[in-house]
Amino acid sequence: MIMRLCIDAHHLAQMPQGVLIENEIRIRAELGEISDGISQIHDFQDNEYKSKVYALVAEVQRCSTFQLETMENNELRNRELAHLKNLEHECAQLLGQANLAIQGFTKNKGVDYSKYEQMVSEVNTWYQYQQILLEVMYKISDLTYALNLGTISHENSYATYLPYAKQADDALKQLASWHEDNGLKLEIDLESSRRRRQGIGGFFMNI
Repeated sequence: MIMRLCIDAHHLAQMPQGVLIENEIRIRAELGEISDGISQIHDFQDNEYKSKVYALVAEVQRCSTFQLETMENNELRNRELAHLKNLEHECAQLLGQANLAIQGFTKNKGVDYSKYEQMVSEVNTWYQYQQILLEVMYKISDLTYALNLGTISHENSYATYLPYAKQADDALKQLASWHEDNGLKLEIDLESSRRRRQGIGGFFMNI
């Protein structure tokens, strides 16, 4: 999860416009898929959190849509970079909340099957939010690197993404362990779940 492929380490200022357009189209397409993913979440959450995630994705998508136009004006580009920094901060808060919520579920020990089934449904929603927000933060890092025209390093551009990706990875490892422990205690057929890839624990197989 943490080791993602970054765009080529050439200065974007030296890239042909066709390459820049191709990169912009790629980011916009991926953000469109993220928006579709949010709408498919069957949400137990309050609408405030979900609306914040929607708004965040919409803003990042707007930044991507007008990326080339922004690059042509230094004043506009600097304003957009400051805006991306604010979006990154908001994304970090939402992602941190999702990571902590997932970790919180792993503190529940000795639950019965009914409670476990309910918790799996709830944690699945947080898992979907977590994955969406990780993608959004990665796109923000992409745009930050692009709008800086190669004047900063990839390490600088992805400096916020990497620790949050690690936190997410750690949370999912704890969650997988919690699932395995409950599977043993409640005598859930984990092999059957793996074959079906659905039902109680099915989504854990994708972690």
